[in-house]
Amino acid sequence: MRKLLMVMAVIMAVVMAAGMASAKLLGIGSLGYPDIIFDNTGTISYRASSNSFILDADDLKIAYADGTVNYLSGEKYTTDFKIYLTVDNNGNLVGTGTMVEKVIEGKVTVAGNTYSAGTTLLSGTVVAFGWGEEDSELGNFDFLISKDSLSGALVDDGIWPTTVPTGIVAYAENINEWAGSWNSDFELSKVKGDKAPVPEPATLLLLGSGLIGLAGIGRKVKR
Repeated sequence: MRKLLMVMAVIMAVVMAAGMASAKLLGIGSLGYPDIIFDNTGTISYRASSNSFILDADDLKIAYADGTVNYLSGEKYTTDFKIYLTVDNNGNLVGTGTMVEKVIEGKVTVAGNTYSAGTTLLSGTVVAFGWGEEDSELGNFDFLISKDSLSGALVDDGIWPTTVPTGIVAYAENINEWAGSWNSDFELSKVKGDKAPVPEPATLLLLGSGLIGLAGIGRKVKR
């Protein structure tokens, strides 16, 4: 029985790793609340020599389920939202990446809490990355942030939940003649999108249920 569980654990790890390496979109479509929206001033840059992928955008507003919207205050852009990844020449995520959102200028008020320049609002580890997919336009990207890695002022003040992962979707309006090749450098502009808590991936839940069922069958056979 112990050997069976070990084998199933290895299979689960392989399936999870395979899912994280996928170059297709992750399918993060049902973003919840709170929902942080970044405008179309963002950029995406990629350097093939170092496999460095950077999404750099400015947050615009935070929306809540009750319809309340907090626009970010201050002159110029008050926050800076970045994602750093290592992406191989096939467009697959290498290891994990980082996501960080900071207040740069002025003050941002969220749910009655005011954060000054230098405050990290939200940060976490990117564990999955997707881009485009068959029969879809290029310039579409999505990311999954591990719930266990989430930290920052919004987490400390109970505004951002850590019971589920955070999903991020981004769209590049200007792909600058990028043909989808990761063998050369490219710059994408007018990047916009949003990030919000998302449900646990259904496939992992199903896989976990299957493992529990197999464990139960093993105990029954042993008896």
